[in-house]
Amino acid sequence: MEFTIKEHEMKNTMYKSPLTFIRDYIFMYNKQATVPYKLYFQDMQYSHYYEKSLITFLTRPSKDNTFIDNFLEIDEILETTKSLMFYDKAFYHNTLSIYMKSIAIVIDKTITEMEMLDFTNIDILYLYSHENINIYKILVNNILKNIVITQTNTSRDINIEIKPQIWFYFVKCVDIIENINRRLVDLDNRKIKEIPSRYCNEFALLKRICIPENIIGQNRINQYSKADLLENMFNKIKELIDGANNDKKYIFLSNFISEMILRELCNEQELDKYIKYSKGLLDDHQ
Repeated sequence: MEFTIKEHEMKNTMYKSPLTFIRDYIFMYNKQATVPYKLYFQDMQYSHYYEKSLITFLTRPSKDNTFIDNFLEIDEILETTKSLMFYDKAFYHNTLSIYMKSIAIVIDKTITEMEMLDFTNIDILYLYSHENINIYKILVNNILKNIVITQTNTSRDINIEIKPQIWFYFVKCVDIIENINRRLVDLDNRKIKEIPSRYCNEFALLKRICIPENIIGQNRINQYSKADLLENMFNKIKELIDGANNDKKYIFLSNFISEMILRELCNEQELDKYIKYSKGLLDDHQ
């Protein structure tokens, strides 16, 4: 009768990849069920480096991989582990815990990037959260931070100043919308949404994730549009200039809309409802 198996040789191996270690360990653990001598995770030299190396693998993808690629690889291994007749349940739950900790790290990083108009990893947020993701507020706030409202000294009226950078930010946000839509379509085409959904409601994940209010809306947006960006932007503008009298509101909105048309950022048809709104301000004044 054999007392050990060849796979026990992995005990002192220093692995370059946590993926290779996980695959070797779950295979070894399953196979050693047939021999008296057992090795466990804590017996492995690599166990001292395992958590750090797995977090690094998941949160710092290589040039050839994305965050999603790496998360899906670990997910596949976790599912394989559970399918084996014999597997180390403590190791499985430890790996799952590290997996969810890493998801939270990447989501936190993604939210920080989004505040700076970098939406490269927004698909992670869509995959691993059931929240009503809606980024219009972030986009609009970045555009309209270039409108400066000041109170006049002589009356209750306000002064409104537009910084020239506002047009750059509007164009940038329209481009962002197009790029995000492509990423979300790619996500749908990969047909992988059911995989992360296994973890979205896990308390261990939920307690680690805090998505700010400026990324959450009444509805989850799965396709963004320039028309909706304009709608959100003009609604916010109305709030900003609410302290002005109707004449000043009309002048501001007319100039703002004319500038958008002259710069070919929008055509008259796209802005029709806002043109009518600004003209209505004069009617209200009469």
